[in-house]
Amino acid sequence: MSNTDKVKELTELVTQLVKALVDDPDTVTVETYKGDSIVLFTVKADSPKTLSFLIGKKGSTVSAMRHLVRCLGARLDLKTVFEVSSLK
Repeated sequence: MSNTDKVKELTELVTQLVKALVDDPDTVTVETYKGDSIVLFTVKADSPKTLSFLIGKKGSTVSAMRHLVRCLGARLDLKTVFEVSSLK
């Protein structure tokens, strides 16, 4: 499997996970940036309420998502970063 296929597969999975966490999945977008040695996933949302669902109490949800994305990337031999950005 090529790196492009791995990134595409991981992007689809991250998008599904993020959209499953929020009340209105249409308000969330996941942008993927692929560098030489790293893949960056940036999540953007329309409302502060949606962002609060993604961040969770004391950052527990976003911390778990970062860990999960890092582990999934490692299984595919990719170095990954997951971040929740400010509003769109």
